[in-house]
Amino acid sequence: MFSYYNKSAFHERCVPKQDQGTSPAPPPAAGGKRTEADYRQCNEVAEDKIWRESVKNEWKGVQQWEDNWGFLKEYDQKGRPKPQKELPERVPVYSDDMPNTTNGVIGSRMKTDLGRHMFQLERALMTGHKKKKLGTELMCYD
Repeated sequence: MFSYYNKSAFHERCVPKQDQGTSPAPPPAAGGKRTEADYRQCNEVAEDKIWRESVKNEWKGVQQWEDNWGFLKEYDQKGRPKPQKELPERVPVYSDDMPNTTNGVIGSRMKTDLGRHMFQLERALMTGHKKKKLGTELMCYD
């Protein structure tokens, strides 16, 4: 990408300046673990500020792209205008082909071979626990 700025000037323009009193945590010692003193040197507030500014700059870049180059979305690769897609007048809230609730998601799995097999196994296990008529020898009354 061509730029009139060299990398350092570009970097100075885009990256927010850090507070002079803080610096990032030094690299961990040879053992690879950071100590409590390493964490005390970090400044989370300044790092959060830098992150927020970078997000703001990114959104600003998106808006600038829309202003400068957004017209390109209306044309195809050969420069011909793209046909406008007609939007439907009404769009249903609920989907016909996708489940709309969690119960629907679980129930939609029953339409597969594995789901049917699991359902058959579950019914086979439950048949022994259904209410049965007791024999007369266990009844205490006539």
